[in-house]
Formats: sequence, structure tokens, C-alpha cells
Amino acid sequence: MTIKTIRTVAQTTKLGQWLGQQLPIGCVVALNGNLGAGKTTFVKAIMQGMSSEDSVHSPAFTLVAEYQAKRKKQTFSVYHMDFYRLETLSDMDYLLFAEYMDDDTATKLIEWADKFIEQFANDYLSIEIKATSLNDEEQRQFTFQVVGDNAELKQLLKGLETYRV
Repeated sequence: MTIKTIRTVAQTTKLGQWLGQQLPIGCVVALNGNLGAGKTTFVKAIMQGMSSEDSVHSPAFTLVAEYQAKRKKQTFSVYHMDFYRLETLSDMDYLLFAEYMDDDTATKLIEWADKFIEQFANDYLSIEIKATSLNDEEQRQFTFQVVGDNAELKQLLKGLETYRV
């Protein structure tokens, strides 16, 4: 587990961009935190780090948004999912998410993931975002943890340990 305290939106953006450059293509990222914690803002920064030119928005109403990203000369899909509005998964919801999750060539970024992530992934990077100061609206604590045995994500976590804000 790695914890980073971020004091400004600019630092949040910089961390997200760094992460976007490092994430293995095809991995799953589970983002959790209270409403307004900055999950979508962080996803926007991750997408910038993945050299995406797409306009990133919260898929709270559409459930899934698909973006294109680039790494070196390789283009790949990123599925941005949001479980916020779902209290339970209908059969149709399950099939929709399962189809996206089965695409090993696409990176998956899931907001409010703690609701259903265990039904879809065994190996993922968990990111918990918390506002940590009543006096400072921008300060956040990011807790990163690898769930499962993905060696690339474990290596990424080691890199995060030495990342300087």
C-alpha cells in the first residue's frame, strides 16, 4: 500500500498524468471515494497521461464511456465506468459490464468500483481518494493498493513509492 498526500489540483493532475503513462495496457483501476472526492478529475489526468485527446466526463448516467489512448505508437481503448447510480446489478447491467471487462486489450477505469468490482476482476489497482482537510478544499489523500497477483501493477506500486509530489 502506498499513500500520497496531494495539496493542489495541479499536483493531482501531475500524479494522474504520471499514472496514465505507467499503467499497463489492459489493466483495471478501481477508484473509490466520497462524492466530490475527485475521482473524475483524476481520471481526466490519467487520460492526459495516456495521450488521449478525448473529452473526459463522468459516465454516471451512461454507465460507460469509451475513449482512445496512445502509448508510443500503439492506440488502445479505455473504458471509463461508473457504478454510482447502481444499487444492484440487473442481468443486463452485469452482461454490459462483463463484456467490457472481458476486453483484455482495453484499460478499465471504474468509479465507485467497490460496489461490484469483486464480481468482475481479481487483479486490479485500487485507489481510494479522500478529502483530508476542512480548511483546504484541494488537499486529498490517495491510497494505492494492488489487489491480486498482477506483477506489472505491483511494479507500478513500487514506482509510486518513490514518486515525489
